[in-house]
Amino acid sequence: MLHFEWTGSHYEAGLRYGTARRQMGMTLGRPEILQLTSEKLAFGRASMEICRREYPEFLEELEGIAQGQEIPLEELCAFFFGMYNFIGGHFCTSFAYRGPDGVVFGRNSDFAVALEPTNENSYYHLTDGNAFVGNSTAPSQMEDGVNCHGLAVGLTLIYPTVKRPGLGAGILTRYLLERCSTVPEAVEELGRLTISSNQTLTLADRAGRMAVVECNCQGMEVLEPEPGTDFVVATNSFHGVGMKRYNPALEDTVFSGLRYQVAKKALDDRWGEPVAFAQELLAGKFGFLCQYDRSKGMDTVWSSIYCLSSPGEIYRCEGNPSRQSFERDCRLKF
Repeated sequence: MLHFEWTGSHYEAGLRYGTARRQMGMTLGRPEILQLTSEKLAFGRASMEICRREYPEFLEELEGIAQGQEIPLEELCAFFFGMYNFIGGHFCTSFAYRGPDGVVFGRNSDFAVALEPTNENSYYHLTDGNAFVGNSTAPSQMEDGVNCHGLAVGLTLIYPTVKRPGLGAGILTRYLLERCSTVPEAVEELGRLTISSNQTLTLADRAGRMAVVECNCQGMEVLEPEPGTDFVVATNSFHGVGMKRYNPALEDTVFSGLRYQVAKKALDDRWGEPVAFAQELLAGKFGFLCQYDRSKGMDTVWSSIYCLSSPGEIYRCEGNPSRQSFERDCRLKF
């Protein structure tokens, strides 16, 4: 896993990052990475204009990255904005629950093992916006993280059955971390943004609020803890009454349904110290959650735990948690 610290303005941070990656020989402009088509270019151009209106500082960061990488901004935008719309491949589990000292948020990121060395952990403390720590399989976009106000966010991708230009899953996660402080604020912002891709966004905050937002370009549903429970879970399918029709008619080869049931039962029956419980759940001690056949090209490539008590705590496993250990990250004070 690569580690980056982002400081200064959005443009300055993007330029510094793009230049550093180019000097490391890690160029985003290679055809096998961009995989550009006329459809993706048109989608990227339309999404770029939406981003300019709704999240201009993110576009400024992309401008810096494009200059540092020495590639056209239009090509970079086709790659970034199409990422969660033209491909699948992120098979993740997110959950949040109330512990005795506050909410605990956990997430496994399941992705291609060939790209594991280039996954990124980032610490953002720019001149504008909330400071946050997050993880991703791609630059600038975030797939899970926690910010300085104790708001945690994590995505799970649903295979794209509908799409339109706008902000995709990783950009939405980044937006909420950078701009929001609480779950209600994050839900409100999602309601006004132009969403492009199919995803769930698990939200939890320091005040003990939590929700799974199931959303795409045609709908949005907010799922709070079921009556008599104090947790939420998300994998790679929609469960809301209004969103189920957007589930893809595909064989569940990544055990999304099984992972959902395993996590739900473990959270119903949970016991013990909260961080240790979250680590054991993510490591598959209560049933299938990360036990993929790595020889088939996919595995759990990192795990995150965010304890939202005050002060907050971050734990991360850079690899499969059934084989690697969790380490504490003390950079962000929250």
